[in-house]
Amino acid sequence: MELPSAEPEMDRYENRPLLLILENYILDCIGELDPEKHAGMTTLIRKIFGGEGDWRDTVREVLEFDDTLDDELRQMWAVNQQMAVDEDFSLHPVQFAKMCSDENFSQYFEDGDSDDSDESDDNEADCDVSDSESDCSDDGAD
Repeated sequence: MELPSAEPEMDRYENRPLLLILENYILDCIGELDPEKHAGMTTLIRKIFGGEGDWRDTVREVLEFDDTLDDELRQMWAVNQQMAVDEDFSLHPVQFAKMCSDENFSQYFEDGDSDDSDESDDNEADCDVSDSESDCSDDGAD
């Protein structure tokens, strides 16, 4: 699998607004979400889901993510950055966010035609890149 584009792809999010929320969630966790987008996400999440305080807390609560997800995403980002250096390729934060959303959270935005959409009851994410390819999986899908 090739790495996804680091460029915006508006058709990617058509009829899948949760995908955009998840990618921004990942970017925020790894410290790569633009401050203006962060403020916009706070407003958007409060409008859609309600809640107060950190918008990521609300997303975690609504989607029933484990409290350790933010740290896991930061660890995965660090590991994948090192893999990219070791393999001599560039990994943009947006590519990482798209890849992890696609591989770990697809059950939240697929049309239900996937056989593996309910494989995991926990939300422990895992994502690695190597040789410019992704090898991401949800650890709970054993």
